[in-house]
Amino acid sequence: MGIGIFASVLNPISWLSYALIVPTTLGFSVMYPTMLSLLFSSVPPSEQGWSMGVVAAMCALGSDTMTALGGSIMTLNIDMPFIVGIGCCITALALLALLFRDPKMKCLGERADS
Repeated sequence: MGIGIFASVLNPISWLSYALIVPTTLGFSVMYPTMLSLLFSSVPPSEQGWSMGVVAAMCALGSDTMTALGGSIMTLNIDMPFIVGIGCCITALALLALLFRDPKMKCLGERADS
């Protein structure tokens, strides 16, 4: 996803923007179901609905926040929303690398009810 966003920042051709959105969309379409399946496999069936609600709320919060702030930060630089998106991708990767060192996170894919 970050590569697609970075390519959009460097793109000087307007019609090419439509093609460059494809890597970002593909990244999200792979990441979201994978994240949900990891989460659902780590909680008991009685808590899967609650965890799905939390994940959907966090995704909506991120989208809504960026939509609300996007216009304001575009006044600083037209590419600033993309730069913020790249920063968020880097931060997420760093957090993943840090958090998955914890033994509790390493067993995330294991069934909680087994």
